[in-house]
Amino acid sequence: MELAYALLDALPQALVLYQPLTDQQGHLTDFTTRYFNQALKAITPLTDQQLQTQTLFQRHPSTRQHLDSFNALLKTQQGFSLDYHAPHLSKWYSMTFQYLNGDMCCRYDDITDQKPTGSSVQNLAEEQPQGLNHQLADLVKALQATNQQLLQQQDFLEGILNGSQNGLMSCAPVYNETDQIVDLCIEMVNPAASLINGLASEQLIGKTLLTVFPVLAGTPLMAGYLHTAQTGQVQRLEAHYQDDNVNGWFEVIASPLPQQRVLISFLDITDRHQAETAYFHQVGLMQRISESGHIGIMTHRPILDKTGHIQDFAFTYVNEQAQRWLGVDLQLVTRQSVRSLLGGDDKEEMVRQMAQVVKTGESAQIETTLPDGRVLFLVISPLEGGCVTTFMDVTQQRQVEQQKRYNAELEQQVAERTLALQKSMARLKQSKDELQVALAKEKQLSELKGRFVAMASHEFRTPLTTILSSAGLLELYQTSDQKDKRQKHIQRIRQAVKQLNSILEEFLSSDKLTEGQVTVRPVLCDLPRLVNEVILDLGDTLKVQQTIRLSLSCPQPLWVDESLLRKILINLLSNAIKYSGPGSIITLDGSCKPHLLTLTVSDQGIGISAEDQLHLFERFFRASNVTNISGTGLGLHIVRQYVELMNGQISLESELHQGTRITLTLPLTEPDKEA
Repeated sequence: MELAYALLDALPQALVLYQPLTDQQGHLTDFTTRYFNQALKAITPLTDQQLQTQTLFQRHPSTRQHLDSFNALLKTQQGFSLDYHAPHLSKWYSMTFQYLNGDMCCRYDDITDQKPTGSSVQNLAEEQPQGLNHQLADLVKALQATNQQLLQQQDFLEGILNGSQNGLMSCAPVYNETDQIVDLCIEMVNPAASLINGLASEQLIGKTLLTVFPVLAGTPLMAGYLHTAQTGQVQRLEAHYQDDNVNGWFEVIASPLPQQRVLISFLDITDRHQAETAYFHQVGLMQRISESGHIGIMTHRPILDKTGHIQDFAFTYVNEQAQRWLGVDLQLVTRQSVRSLLGGDDKEEMVRQMAQVVKTGESAQIETTLPDGRVLFLVISPLEGGCVTTFMDVTQQRQVEQQKRYNAELEQQVAERTLALQKSMARLKQSKDELQVALAKEKQLSELKGRFVAMASHEFRTPLTTILSSAGLLELYQTSDQKDKRQKHIQRIRQAVKQLNSILEEFLSSDKLTEGQVTVRPVLCDLPRLVNEVILDLGDTLKVQQTIRLSLSCPQPLWVDESLLRKILINLLSNAIKYSGPGSIITLDGSCKPHLLTLTVSDQGIGISAEDQLHLFERFFRASNVTNISGTGLGLHIVRQYVELMNGQISLESELHQGTRITLTLPLTEPDKEA
């Protein structure tokens, strides 16, 4: 276009290029100035700004009465001319209007010598320019010769604009009576802008922003657009916009164009905004989950010396339980390192073990003694270039063990001194047997606690790692074409939180059962509704083509503890889903007899060996063929406790690789009758 404008500026005749302006019904209302050459400035007293901003009918009011002729020109491409008197120059000009590629060109020819008085309307469809008009014709031909190149460049530019994910609108300034910019008129929109706004391009082009988007009035967005037009400064905004067609968050950039025009670029960032909100919600939820446990949790970042070797570890996170056991608050402990917090020789061993975990990626278990004499049992696991430490205070357990060792030594001494006394020997033997039983129970308890800490560390580490890695990746996916990736990692975070919540729920249920805090509260329960709700809740956990078949013959409401029954069904169906493969069928049968409910859950899973079935309902026990499948070993233990609380019975039948069948029977008794 620069070449075309240069050719037009070289003409001795004044030229103006006009763009049609229509109303909402598509009717022609006026013409806005697209371009004027240097020769026009010599025949008009108007300034450049006035020439650029005034419409044809504002500049030459008498031309408005020829609106029909202008409409005919745009439809038939036949030109016409009008005479114009310039009183400030005392000259007459013939204004010749011709069609030019959807716009209109106006040429001013000096006819002072030919037309001293009057004016007329002449149809110039058959007229040819004479004299200097031949020069204009040659230049028009030159313009047409370069038109192909300009069209190619235009196609290239349109391809870029049409392929952009950002909505783009080019706007011209609209002035009031005091030459202040009060609105912007839309000149160009790309497909993305039409798609985002829900309006076709013909509904936008030629309209002002406040006409199409009245809700912009008085908003920071509109103020930013006008500021760019007035000052030429780029405005970057992030705002929420809502009208009848649009409701979302947008990133908006207003960039200056020549002649106080503005290019508005806007991108829908609603998904990103929601993802950020969800991420911060998940982070807060994760912190609340970690604070609700009975295990101390700490995360550490390695501190390197000048040679790159690990010399210490800094604390990056410490939950409330760990703060209580360590006797410090969060602000104090995060300013210290492992060496500065621990005392004695234990700190060297602690740092060495942590460095080894970071180097090898393998977990470690150690015991350390704090300066005040308390003993902690720790499990150190790798985590994102550092490590996470979970620990329990085992001071009382160690004191008990020490006391038992002392008792054993004392017993030996007494036995040696009372060998002659049969009665004493009998009492000592009995005491010895009791101590051995207690020692066996304590040994079992210690093994149980060790398995619990190791299991908890492993089960917490996987979802924690998933959340941290997915949260880090979310920061990389900022553009709208990465929506699927963002949704994928948001779903991974949600699944990890659900897994953590399930683990904590099993821990809490086990503790409540052990402490006798669970009571049975029968209510009238609609069994089909309850079963369908449970299956719906477990829908996300089903594997590919895995189905649950129902067979219920309990149409009437039952007197049963609905909360406990829901937990039993969730646990049994979750196990069936977890330990069965894709495409397998899980069956839930239910039948009701007077005062008795029978439920059976069957699967086609990996099955359970006869040896493992002997211990299957024990706390923290896991079958030998499921070590590579996530689980706590509490599920069936909790189910049996619930069934026994409800005065019911549970049985299990299973064979390796043939599936498992679990049947439970529950008595149905109204509360007042039971009382």
